[in-house]
Amino acid sequence: MNVFSSRKSILLGSFLWGVILLVFIITGGFINLAMTLTWIFTFSFVAVIWFGIRYQIGEELLDIKVGPIRVIRIKIKEISYLERSFNPISSPAASLKRLNIKFKGGEILISPKHEDQFLQKLKSINPEINIDVSSKLENDSLLTRFVYSIL
Repeated sequence: MNVFSSRKSILLGSFLWGVILLVFIITGGFINLAMTLTWIFTFSFVAVIWFGIRYQIGEELLDIKVGPIRVIRIKIKEISYLERSFNPISSPAASLKRLNIKFKGGEILISPKHEDQFLQKLKSINPEINIDVSSKLENDSLLTRFVYSIL
């Protein structure tokens, strides 16, 4: 089994952790036991999501996990198309430079750190997958293009 962690975007990370830090400062931080426990839970939860996104490629399956939770299991033979996406929609991806995986029954956005190795492994299992990972931005929104330009 091959395990790939998610690419981490400086912009996305700065926004996520910055908002949490700002709210922490505004609310007064650890002012009592209830707030302390709330913040410990919040930091732990976000850390598990931020650092725990991974993609596991087995002999026939692609498992997408966030921490201990499997988000989705995809049969690799059912993947038809992979394309570049900069869509900021919520997904198991810690970066805005993403892959849109289209498979029988749906699609999902991911962002493997070692993208080339990830794609080679999928292609070795299913040579029928069409892959287009060029950095075309003309079909994306102006906001998405701007955000990608400052990554």
